[in-house]
Amino acid sequence: MKITLLGSLGHINRVLIPSLVQAGHEVTVISSNPSRTAAIKVIGAIPAIGSMDDSHFLTRQFTGADAVYLMISGNQTTNDTLFNAAQAQGEIFADAVRKSHVKNVVNLSSLGANNPDSGSLYAYHAIEDQLSKLPNVNVAFIRPVGFYSNLFSNLPSIRNDHAIYSNIPDSLPQHWVDQATLP
Repeated sequence: MKITLLGSLGHINRVLIPSLVQAGHEVTVISSNPSRTAAIKVIGAIPAIGSMDDSHFLTRQFTGADAVYLMISGNQTTNDTLFNAAQAQGEIFADAVRKSHVKNVVNLSSLGANNPDSGSLYAYHAIEDQLSKLPNVNVAFIRPVGFYSNLFSNLPSIRNDHAIYSNIPDSLPQHWVDQATLP
């Protein structure tokens, strides 16, 4: 099977890519960082260096793939609101999937993408909405809980104020996963 993945060698892909390659799949890994090329090749995958904001680039990389794995980067470069940025990214993803004729899509979304009351996590709904409109495409949405590594963004407030700030009440349980324990 030919599989194209967004996410470079991030937390999920550094575990997923070797498993897919060992299972005999042809894996193309999209990265915006040219310095990742050698590391991607070492694990037996095909590097594709470019931007997830470039519909033409994504279309070329998705063409011929049996399945694609989509996710947004934590480093969005837009000055728009989070929801507008997700809306724009969803349109780019949908355009590339449509033009490349991919029939199977897995999209890393987020817990809360289906709930308008989930705050900023609802921005993922904009991407899900765009992908859901694609005719004759099998789309699976993965909505995980938070990863412990996401807590690194709190380091400045931890260092300066010895606190983690959140708009979630401290009485509400939160669920986290350590990707190092994933199979």
